[in-house]
Amino acid sequence: MWAVPTAIMVLAAGAKVLRGGFEPWLASTGMFPAWAIPAVARAMIGLEVLTAILLVWPRLRRSGWIVAGGLAAAFTTIHVAGILLGDVKPCRCFGVLLSHDALGSHLGMTALCVTLAAMAFVGARRARAPRTVFQGEAECASRTSVASG
Repeated sequence: MWAVPTAIMVLAAGAKVLRGGFEPWLASTGMFPAWAIPAVARAMIGLEVLTAILLVWPRLRRSGWIVAGGLAAAFTTIHVAGILLGDVKPCRCFGVLLSHDALGSHLGMTALCVTLAAMAFVGARRARAPRTVFQGEAECASRTSVASG
């Protein structure tokens, strides 16, 4: 299940870097002051890459799910706010102009973000923290004492 959000994050970060257009899109939304846009763009790309890295390794997967859920919630908020405020611009998600029908692209990306958030919730619950050697030994000792007693 972790492969889907990993692919989404790699694709999104790669498209933003290779295709460009993310900073001008951020500027057009008016969500951030002009001086903050380059930092916000770099942070977003960095978080997407970090999420993909965390999801790949089983020991870090729970953290990856948590970051993926946070990103999905943030993206959902941005899309829903655009729809509710009537300020729908064509979506630049994945670094490309998804649709000339701005409302349709926002609805589609909102559905993807909600799905990703739901996957993150389920994935974080399933990805248990790895047991330490001491926890394993304690469980083994308690089973042995119960079995012999």
